[in-house]
Amino acid sequence: MRTLAMAQAVEAILASNFVNIAWDATTIKAKHLNEVHVNTDQGHFTLDIATLPGGKAADYATHISNVITNAVECYCALYLKMTI
Repeated sequence: MRTLAMAQAVEAILASNFVNIAWDATTIKAKHLNEVHVNTDQGHFTLDIATLPGGKAADYATHISNVITNAVECYCALYLKMTI
């Protein structure tokens, strides 16, 4: 399901005139959670939720970069399988 959700989000990004990426961080039961979201004119998508060490810009930047890379890889893997 994660691959399909990622592919759906990338399809929305590619089809949209407006794209905004954002993240939200919170601490729940002593765990620091970071969520990566994308808003498009097609809708709102949660790309990932992960436990991070917390509070450092480098951690957020790495997480966001990895999420975008993973989303592209999921989309490409699914699209390639659909076109073969």
